[in-house]
Amino acid sequence: MRQSKTYQSLYEEGRSNSKILPTIYAWPTIWVDLLSNVPFLLLWYYYTLDYDCIYKERSWHNLSLPWPETIDYMGPMWTSLFERALFVVWTLQVLATVAVVMFHLRTPHHPKFYVGTANKISIISHIIGGSIANFGSWIGFVTGRTSIIKIASLAGIFLHAPAAFWQSRNLHGRREIMQPLYYFLDFFLLLKYIEVWFEHGP
Repeated sequence: MRQSKTYQSLYEEGRSNSKILPTIYAWPTIWVDLLSNVPFLLLWYYYTLDYDCIYKERSWHNLSLPWPETIDYMGPMWTSLFERALFVVWTLQVLATVAVVMFHLRTPHHPKFYVGTANKISIISHIIGGSIANFGSWIGFVTGRTSIIKIASLAGIFLHAPAAFWQSRNLHGRREIMQPLYYFLDFFLLLKYIEVWFEHGP
């Protein structure tokens, strides 16, 4: 009876034989995944979404450094029911993320995240960068400490988002639908991390 191949054997076979590159190692749809987001990137380059959910023309002259040490983010929020509702949703999302992180600290991830050095680095970067970006953004917003906001943004740009791109190549299921959607969300997340630097992190 022939024994089924393990993830590790598939990975090693893919590295040694260019004709057999399993998706756990290769990125067979990279151009489709990336090019499908070109319209969104062009839209983001020229326009931004303001607090009233209305697109306005983007100004690339808003980048101003250094930031003030503290900014009262919470004050303006109380002037609008819509913004208060967004803050409640955001807080619930942060609490849900705590539950997700705690679950994964106790439960092993799928083997595809640990096969090979690149995948191991990716999942570790994703957990560390995502936790810092997620919790740091909320803490910085509530306390008004811009230094925390900047650290959270940089963790998202250089750790969380790149790891998300790497992992999204390795989805299961209806890949022709799921991967472009995942990359859309990955791009959106990355661009929002970058936008922090043009708006003093509101």
